[in-house]
Amino acid sequence: MKRDPYKFLAEEFEQLESGVLKAKHEYHSFTLSTIKEKKPESRTVILRNVNKKIYSISFNTDKR
Repeated sequence: MKRDPYKFLAEEFEQLESGVLKAKHEYHSFTLSTIKEKKPESRTVILRNVNKKIYSISFNTDKR
């Protein structure tokens, strides 16, 4: 079954919006990984804001 990509994206943004509002939502915290000097670095981040109009999310982390 082929899914409508626009419907899928809308559903995901609904989940992201719930993740901003509910600390126990599975989207509220997640692991972000990047590469620095050819080595992976991962950190837990907390979802803080979602903007559907410009398809952006904001999150934060700390030094730990």
